Amino acid sequence: MARNIPIRFLRTTRANLNTQQSANGLLQGEPYLVTDEGTLAIGTGVGTYVNMATKAQVDAIDAGTGVEGSALNAQTVVGFSLSDLLFTVDLSADETLKMTALNLLRAQRLLLTNRAFTDSAAGFAADTYVAGSNIVLPAAPAERSKYHALVKVSKTAAGTATPIFNLRIGTNGTTADTSRCSLTFSAGTAAADVALVELWFEFVLGTPPNYTINAEGNARNNLATTGWSGTSKQATNTSSAFDPSALAGNIIGLSYNGGASAAHTIQFVDAEWIP
Repeated sequence: MARNIPIRFLRTTRANLNTQQSANGLLQGEPYLVTDEGTLAIGTGVGTYVNMATKAQVDAIDAGTGVEGSALNAQTVVGFSLSDLLFTVDLSADETLKMTALNLLRAQRLLLTNRAFTDSAAGFAADTYVAGSNIVLPAAPAERSKYHALVKVSKTAAGTATPIFNLRIGTNGTTADTSRCSLTFSAGTAAADVALVELWFEFVLGTPPNYTINAEGNARNNLATTGWSGTSKQATNTSSAFDPSALAGNIIGLSYNGGASAAHTIQFVDAEWIP
């Protein structure tokens, strides 16, 4: 690869870059190689600059690994509150700012999901919180906000009660939180089975400031009319009206009750909050 005229970014340390920033010694559009970190920064004015994420940092956010990914999976970001990450991208912005915004949007997306892929212990004969279903609400629910979850559940031949999912909201992330809406499927039978259940809970504005929750669940299980749920594979419900305006920062999630004598296992749960 021939080089007629070498091109080099200005080299600096983070400390020196900050000194130049304080002295209004930067230039808009000027690139800087931060040698002690191996990262890039771009001047956006004489006294301002933005940092560029490395591919490893972006990959860590996508994969949920490393410092960035671990923080996001824990649903906390150092230096930010959840509400700080709720914004839109101005598509007319310059490319540097646009990429920074898009990276933060990816972080926001990770904050609004949760999942668990490890089999739970067999049980659920009583109402039990579903690990991996909990999500911190970044703001109070609005018109058409939705909680969506996919749950794969297996059962032994024990237990023939009606399986029930509860949508719970509160500060605990346990069954101590208030059940705001429930979905009850038809009773199971004394046969081992596996079901994939999709749940939707949608917030609908009624008489302000009150909302109701419209809920719908659909199940697909291996056995046609026996097993986890018998004849009906669908459940619907509408909650009573309540005011959700103070729920920012609360935890939304699921509890599950397989009924008396149930020996059920949650094989995975994949949950998301759609503001």
